[in-house]
Amino acid sequence: MYNSDALFLLIKAMSKSEKRYFKVENVKSESNSSKDYLRLFDAIDAQKEYDEKALKKKFKGERYFNQIGAVKHYLYRQIQKSLTNYYHESSPNIRLNESLSEIEILFNKNLINNCANSIKKAKALAYKHEKWPELLRLVSWETKVTVLLYSSEKAASLNQEIEVERTTIWTKYQQQIALQVLGTQIRLFFRKKGYAKTPEERKHIENILSNELLGKPAHSSEGEINRLVMRANCYTILGKQEERFNESKKGIEYFQSHPDMVQANFLVYFHNLRDLADIAIAQKKFTYAESLATILNDLHKQYQHKLNLKSKIVYLDFEASILLYKGEFEKALEIIPKTRSILEQFDKTLEPIDALFLHFINFHIHFRNKDFRNTQLSIQEIINLGQIRWDMQALVRIANLIVQYEQHEYQHLGYVWRSTYRYLLKKEMLEKPETVILNFIKNISRINSEKQALNSLIQLREEFLPYKDESFIASFPLIEWIDSKLQKREISEIVMENYLKAKAAENG
Repeated sequence: MYNSDALFLLIKAMSKSEKRYFKVENVKSESNSSKDYLRLFDAIDAQKEYDEKALKKKFKGERYFNQIGAVKHYLYRQIQKSLTNYYHESSPNIRLNESLSEIEILFNKNLINNCANSIKKAKALAYKHEKWPELLRLVSWETKVTVLLYSSEKAASLNQEIEVERTTIWTKYQQQIALQVLGTQIRLFFRKKGYAKTPEERKHIENILSNELLGKPAHSSEGEINRLVMRANCYTILGKQEERFNESKKGIEYFQSHPDMVQANFLVYFHNLRDLADIAIAQKKFTYAESLATILNDLHKQYQHKLNLKSKIVYLDFEASILLYKGEFEKALEIIPKTRSILEQFDKTLEPIDALFLHFINFHIHFRNKDFRNTQLSIQEIINLGQIRWDMQALVRIANLIVQYEQHEYQHLGYVWRSTYRYLLKKEMLEKPETVILNFIKNISRINSEKQALNSLIQLREEFLPYKDESFIASFPLIEWIDSKLQKREISEIVMENYLKAKAAENG
């Protein structure tokens, strides 16, 4: 039994092209008398919240919908079949699962030669895409078929070769599993906390990084990509940006030297290309970042049909990043309707971490455009998402103090300051850069003149400057914001000026 809302969630998770494919294929294949379930599809698709009572009312009196639960179940199965067909050519996993079903049927029908041919084709596909679990199942079938096709002596000889092959596959599969275990540890840490702040957290990530699996090349192409990605992720968590850049670059270069890997793991390639561009931007390697941006833009246009929801969010984040680092704040506002569209369309199916990134994009764009009301709304949305990415949670709380200061909401500032202080203390994220900002805000009530205000900002700049590239706070333009106050200029002008200077220095 699937959850009563499962059909609604499945339909809402479908892209426009998937929905179009489903309807076209089912209109072709079904008789006119049995297309009523397509009306149910449209009715559910039109709902913003799932309402079964409204569906029953809509189809009241129609015999086909007397048992709406059965119609829903049928529609659910039809959608699953449609999605399987839609992704058949692009997904080796789907094709291999179909091949394994075909092999079992042929074997049970005693069509052994046909079965052997299917095994051979499936093995070629599985080796091409390094699908070790499927290969283990295929060599098991090969053992059964060999006994039936050949004499005892030849079958024994061939099965010895198969056992050697099985051992090799199993070794590679074991390494893949071990890398996946490490990768899960890294992802779970980063999902919860973001950057390592305490000595214990740093030691934990350093221990993962020193694991021998991450220290030497993997047995397979996919394993090597995963190894390089994991090393880059460890350096990300540790805040070692240069090392992160180098490992990410190695991963992209490895991908580009294996074109088949790009096609087979397109989404992984796309995400890592975006990560490398993002690191390049953060390190002010703008010329290199823009060369990567050209590749990303071309891929985004050419392979939109391959991009899943996460990839689209990643691309929006990248679009925003490059515009904000260049000082093109007003142009970045064009991204807001896109983020809001995703938040509304996928409200019920969006993972919290994806919602967090969308609100984080909005937060950055609104702040830089001095839309402090919407900045605060984005901050509240992020805080409401709870215990994920403590680093991002901490950053928006600190930014909220700046927003309160900008709006002269001094009567609320004391409460927000105490709340932020308690959060940072509890999460062990109250270090020097955070303390510098908190002290600045705490002393605001003592400022009685414009001269004192300017001196306070100058002191904040001097004390914070050595930490401006600290991992989790580096994305917030605090120094540029201070300079805009001191120089009485727009922050966008200062950011653009810094961008052009950095680019000129980069190009010598």
